[in-house]
Amino acid sequence: MAIEIRYTEWFGDEILPSQIATIEKYLKEYFFDGKHIKTELYIEQELKSTRYNIEDLNDIGRILNEDPNAGICYIHKELEYLIEEVSTYEEAVLKYKIIAVDELHDQAICYAQIDVQTGLPKLSDVEKYYNVNGERKYLFTYDANGECEKIWGEDDYTEDVWPSQIGVRSDVKFTWDGFEYYRYALPIIPEK
Repeated sequence: MAIEIRYTEWFGDEILPSQIATIEKYLKEYFFDGKHIKTELYIEQELKSTRYNIEDLNDIGRILNEDPNAGICYIHKELEYLIEEVSTYEEAVLKYKIIAVDELHDQAICYAQIDVQTGLPKLSDVEKYYNVNGERKYLFTYDANGECEKIWGEDDYTEDVWPSQIGVRSDVKFTWDGFEYYRYALPIIPEK
């Protein structure tokens, strides 16, 4: 059982420990038996933040006792989805949280900011993604009521759709058939 440390530039390119003195922003990543357990962000050689990767929610209390300004990433599976919950704390108080949902073959399908007071998604801060053959085809954004506000054609802007035009204008070919999960901001995780 060994801890391995890797250094990477801000954009993920691995660097040597001897290079860190010349780099403005870098990450120091800790691995335990090959599992990524912690990342430290350094800016101008000063530690700015630490994010811990956990698999058990019971670890949060212990981490916050040791580091009350921690970032915590809890990764778990639900149905056939990989859920990543990223939380930021200040003095052990939750200040920011997002949830990202990926299909198990590593395609992002949803990103949601969470209201830290209620624990519920901020409906206008939910994005859902529809992918075809590993490429993002559509981005769905939502209004404050959780209804789809706009469908953005990611590979062709001429495919942008205003939902109010679906079924009304003959030149709008998009329908909600097969896209039921995307029509509303909720649920975050598709129901099978």
